[in-house]
Amino acid sequence: MKSNKLFKVMKVLAVISFALIMSLYDNDYPFFVLFIFQMLSLFSNLIELNFNYIDIYELIPLFIFFNLFIFVNSKRYKDRYSFLLCFIALLFGITCSRIYDFSTLPDRIAILNSFTISISIFILLSIGIIILHFYPEDRSK
Repeated sequence: MKSNKLFKVMKVLAVISFALIMSLYDNDYPFFVLFIFQMLSLFSNLIELNFNYIDIYELIPLFIFFNLFIFVNSKRYKDRYSFLLCFIALLFGITCSRIYDFSTLPDRIAILNSFTISISIFILLSIGIIILHFYPEDRSK
């Protein structure tokens, strides 16, 4: 029972740290703000029927949103492989979402530190959740 609460808390903390990953551009926004901007851009292009202007980078927030949904709603031990796939997909989504560009970082160490800390927390919590996923809840059986 105690490990289920720990499991849920770790999931919530992993999602929060994922949302707070800072971009490394000049306007260092958290990831969830960039996510909202990209979703608004996608929806405005869909409403205006401007399919020529829909970029693959505008579809990545949908991909990340559905992966976060599966990430949060995965059951312990039962959905262990889908959770592992979601973790890999979220890391892939970070790299594809143009959240970082190391060429714009000549002397912006504070932003690099906030990026590194939040992505490290996300990765460490996710690895801990993956380890908990691969152990059955009732080990006595």
